[in-house]
Amino acid sequence: MSWKTSTNDKEYLYKKTGGIWKSLGPRSVETETAYRQFHAGRQQSKERVARLAQRLDELAPVNRALSIGRVPQLTARIIRALYKSGLIRYRNHSRGNPMPCLSMSALPVCISVVVFSRRKTWTS
Repeated sequence: MSWKTSTNDKEYLYKKTGGIWKSLGPRSVETETAYRQFHAGRQQSKERVARLAQRLDELAPVNRALSIGRVPQLTARIIRALYKSGLIRYRNHSRGNPMPCLSMSALPVCISVVVFSRRKTWTS
């Protein structure tokens, strides 16, 4: 969100959404309030992300020791092979985070891998 000056020397508040800038109106009490609230919320979000990242860094050794959040090695190898073959792609989620997307032909393989890896952990 930023202020831009038009050709008639008036300042307008613009917000960028999905790569497209949209005007929210000329400078006024309402648009200045919206601008301040946006940047205050943005700063709060940055601080929260920093706190969460620090907490993740603190818990990473514990997670490793307890094998929390680990994918079995065989499963990881198969998923990497599916990615290299083009059956899995990464697309940007609405929040900007890359998420794996399976093609329908890869789904049975992934299901069997998950079942196999869970069966292996049940018996060991």
